[in-house]
Amino acid sequence: MEKQLIIIVYKINIDGLSKALVEQHIAQLHQLNSLINDEELKENFLIREIWLPVTTETDVKVIYPLSLNDEQMENLINDLKSNIIT
Repeated sequence: MEKQLIIIVYKINIDGLSKALVEQHIAQLHQLNSLINDEELKENFLIREIWLPVTTETDVKVIYPLSLNDEQMENLINDLKSNIIT
C-alpha cells in the first residue's frame, strides 16, 4: 500500500521574542508537537512539516492532501492547535 503524503504548516507567533528565544521556542514546540515520529500515522502517511515564525496569530493548517474529508481535517487541525496554543 502506497503511503499518502501529508504536509502540515505550523505558523508560530514569535512577536516580541529575541532571535535566540525564537529558535528555542520553535525547537521546543517542534519537539513536543511534531507528528513526524507518530508511529500510528507513519503506517499510512509520509508526514512533512513546515514551521514558520510569524508575528501574527499562531495557526496550523494541513495544506496537503486535500483528500482528507472535512471531519478528519478538522480533527487533525484542532488536535494540533490545542497542543501548540497554551
